[in-house]
Amino acid sequence: MLLAAAVMAAAPALAQPDCRALKEQRDQRMHQAMQAEITLLQTIRARLCPAEEAQAAAANALTPGQAAGTPLDYSAYIRCRQRAEVLLQRSRPVLHRNLRGFAFYTPEGARLASDADGLQLEHERRCRPTPP
Repeated sequence: MLLAAAVMAAAPALAQPDCRALKEQRDQRMHQAMQAEITLLQTIRARLCPAEEAQAAAANALTPGQAAGTPLDYSAYIRCRQRAEVLLQRSRPVLHRNLRGFAFYTPEGARLASDADGLQLEHERRCRPTPP
């Protein structure tokens, strides 16, 4: 009888969703989705403007306090990035647009972003604070 009472008292706690785990799963999937898209754009930029992309990669690899090599020409890099984005939009269909409207062009990024959207909606449905 005491065991049954303990199980009944614990049941609501066991039924509660693990909101933190849902959020962490969503964040992990979205991170992976974004990495797929970043890799695609880096590949396009490397093909369009290899010097600017190499300089940007070198600048990103620096640790704090480490001396930089050739300074990055930000204007040239921005123009390269814009050209790469235009080429991407013209050459590939959008496979998924996430809840925030971000376009995904890679099959892997689209799949992971779609999964992340589902986890986000599940989190909102299950973990929304109940009004008093």
